Amino acid sequence: MTQVDVVVPVYQGEYVLDALVEELDDFRRDATVDIRRLILVWDGAIDGSAGVMTTLSAHHDWIETVWLARNYGQHAATMAGIAASQADVVVTMDEDGLHDPASVDRLAARVLAGADLVYGTPASPPPHGFYRNTTSRLAKRVLRWSSGMPYAADICSFRAMDGHRARSVVDQAGHDVFLDVALSWAVSNVAIERVDYRKERRPDGSGYRARSLFSHFRRLIVTAGTRPLRFIAGVGIATTVLAFAALVAVVLGAVFGGQTPQGWASVMTATLFLGGLILTALGVISEYLSVAISLGSGRPLYVVREGPPASVASRISSE
Repeated sequence: MTQVDVVVPVYQGEYVLDALVEELDDFRRDATVDIRRLILVWDGAIDGSAGVMTTLSAHHDWIETVWLARNYGQHAATMAGIAASQADVVVTMDEDGLHDPASVDRLAARVLAGADLVYGTPASPPPHGFYRNTTSRLAKRVLRWSSGMPYAADICSFRAMDGHRARSVVDQAGHDVFLDVALSWAVSNVAIERVDYRKERRPDGSGYRARSLFSHFRRLIVTAGTRPLRFIAGVGIATTVLAFAALVAVVLGAVFGGQTPQGWASVMTATLFLGGLILTALGVISEYLSVAISLGSGRPLYVVREGPPASVASRISSE
């Protein structure tokens, strides 16, 4: 029977991990694949997730915990879990109950049928708010344009992938790299499986806020490729040609048409437009430079510690 490791990054799992483990434990008894391990990755959680993880791993020998030095973000935590996996197929899913463990079979079956990577895309709009669903669709369209990935609209955190290839990818991934972008460099056969999503179990809903979603989007676009830089260069060339044509028109009008150039308002508008364009271009370039500097300085994607931080460990022992 094919072995599967399930990776779950943990950031706000205090009230949802128990239910997820119970569901997975029930499902693995009748699954057509062998769910060998559940790998819980502590990503600097802001609640009592560490205590729940410690208790669960003590009571279930098929649960493994990975402790990161601090919060590195969902993608880095997921990659840390993939690096710790050993199974033929690796499945990644969220902690909040959005993804149904019963769908793991279907995703793993597509990998066994020859797919390198399978996304468990929602069969209907995810049960998030209008704002998050709309911005998510927009971000994926921009990703499709910037990266050239035809399946960008179906990217999600519920994935199944060939274990060996996934571990090879995360071993080479640098700082701040978006997981799905890194996977796109190594896979050629990507499949989409439509599955049902459920409501999140967290009492306060999603852990993502507008600022974190924007940061997520920024990293996604910058690591997806250099097409935004080429787009800005194209806009710069087009603007230069337009400005030169306007200059020629003004000179010809003054020489042959007896026209006196006027219009401070138009000059100021053009100056402000071009100045804003230049500052935008510099901002985009600086984002690429920051990623390049992080990679060049050897900044790690994540750092793993032997156990929970001392402050967390002391709190767990006192409970």
